[in-house]
Amino acid sequence: MRRTLFAALLGAWEPLSPAAFGRTLKTARRRRWAFDDWLMWADHFTPHVLIGWVVCMVLALSATAAFASPPIPTTGQTFSEDFSTLDRVTASNPKGRWSTTLAPGNLSLGARQLQSNGEAEVYLEPEFPGMDCGVDPVSGTPWNIYGRAGPPVYIAPMPGTVTATNPLGTPYPCYTHLHAGPGLGFNPFKLVPTGLAITADKLPRDPLTWNGLYYSGALTTLPSFAQLYGYFEVIAQSPAGDGLWPAFWLLPKDRTWPPEIDVTEQGGRDVHTVWQSSHFWINATTKGWHSAGTVQAADLSKGFHAYGAAWTPTEIVWYVDNVETRREPNPGINKPMYILINLAVCGSWQAIGCTDATTVFPATFYVASVKAWTLPAGPVPAATLPVGPLPPPVLPPPPPPPAKRTMDVVGKMGSATFVGTLTEQ
Repeated sequence: MRRTLFAALLGAWEPLSPAAFGRTLKTARRRRWAFDDWLMWADHFTPHVLIGWVVCMVLALSATAAFASPPIPTTGQTFSEDFSTLDRVTASNPKGRWSTTLAPGNLSLGARQLQSNGEAEVYLEPEFPGMDCGVDPVSGTPWNIYGRAGPPVYIAPMPGTVTATNPLGTPYPCYTHLHAGPGLGFNPFKLVPTGLAITADKLPRDPLTWNGLYYSGALTTLPSFAQLYGYFEVIAQSPAGDGLWPAFWLLPKDRTWPPEIDVTEQGGRDVHTVWQSSHFWINATTKGWHSAGTVQAADLSKGFHAYGAAWTPTEIVWYVDNVETRREPNPGINKPMYILINLAVCGSWQAIGCTDATTVFPATFYVASVKAWTLPAGPVPAATLPVGPLPPPVLPPPPPPPAKRTMDVVGKMGSATFVGTLTEQ
């Protein structure tokens, strides 16, 4: 029975797979198919193929449903992403679902790194060609077509700043424009069986990437989706290591700050704590911040977990694996918000710190799904639905076996000399 079912599943997938169906459509476009051609393709639909296809669909739908339900009643799902593909905004796909910069259209480093957080990564995508420091041909000073100053990348010293203790002088602010060249090819995004892998790795020091130390990935729904109130959830597996900072959070569609809702933030140096926060205005001039670290028994880097937040006009409630972890009155966050997912490297926040010799690169933040729902009116009830089966954990590759030690030996027997190598067994 198991062999028959396996054969049915395998047979069901091949003729109906995206690759096979794509080949069919390409053939159909190259020449006008006759009726017999379509009948020949339809011959794939043998009884065992149809049975296997139905089983595949049932298993897929039941597996998705198992961990897709939030812990509280909802009134409808408004956003669902399982990363079977990654619909990124690119030059050829301007209406994609996900932007890979924090501020689309902004060419400054602030669109690719939160400098105020003390971060050391640059958020990149493979098409990014790098940035050049431009010089205005009239004034001779650096320029930027967006008028925004970047970080102090050295191009020329400002007059009077070269001293014995500062031999390079103080550089002009780097006013940047896109480098004329192909994409640099740094790709932090990869589709994997469990969904999406966002990877941070070391970056060669290069002015084209602002002399950044690391590259990583960020995704936002700013171009495509925002919602006022609701339940927002990510299912993810976090990396471990000092200075690693994965997050799933919400920001206002109108690009003001605060407010902000952090559904989950984690510092790789403490894989047992989930940070859940809200940022808001106390009054017209004073910013407030509510933050709490929820200690979990499990090592959050060893498997997937569901992180959620219910946001209503009156309160915000946070969850880990469908268990309520904290609840606070809504401090005045009442604007449509969009979704952000990112893996930062280093932070001035003590819970994050920076990398050290123990931090292993590449480091990966695995994201299985991102979802949002609307909620019924009224207070958020107590959580009642347990979290369903989560994706299996992504295990690190096994370390390579230690190299066997060898020793060159020379020996003599009578008048003969023997030379050889002994290898450890």
